[in-house]
Amino acid sequence: MPLTMVNSEETQIIRKVGGKEETRKFLEGMGFVTGGCVVKADRGGLTPSDKIDRIVTNRILALPIFALVMFGVYYIAMVTVGAFCTDWTNDVLFGEIVPPAIEGILTAAGCADWLSGLILGGIAAGVGAVLGFVPQMFVLFILLAILEGLGGAVKAAHRNGKGIKWEAQDRRRRKRWEH
Repeated sequence: MPLTMVNSEETQIIRKVGGKEETRKFLEGMGFVTGGCVVKADRGGLTPSDKIDRIVTNRILALPIFALVMFGVYYIAMVTVGAFCTDWTNDVLFGEIVPPAIEGILTAAGCADWLSGLILGGIAAGVGAVLGFVPQMFVLFILLAILEGLGGAVKAAHRNGKGIKWEAQDRRRRKRWEH
């Protein structure tokens, strides 16, 4: 019997943990092992996490909420915080700090003008242009890691996994009929 069907404050003995191997390992990690006991406590309604999950994983609201959250992540990473860090990296670090330092080293070494121009204008400027985007990517990945840590993606994938699995099976069936 599924755990959701157990009455509140009722003790049940787990006789079998079914499903795929990864599902069984996940449930064992949460304490659901064969021969163990389960008591479903009456928590007096939904927890705040359950209430949030009902809204965020709702079939109608999930995509608009996802779009808003992703827009917020993009806006922070590319327009506000990320843009400030990128501007500083391009303008200050690779505009005012690194080129004069490299130029001083090349002048002290007695480097030819054409080689100095190649290193400063080509290599240093090219590397600086590429490294200028690193702060934005760093902010983006930090924000995505925070979202992943909140667990919303896992819950949505778990809730919608049956439909995805069904679609994949349907594609395989259609492929067999085409050949």
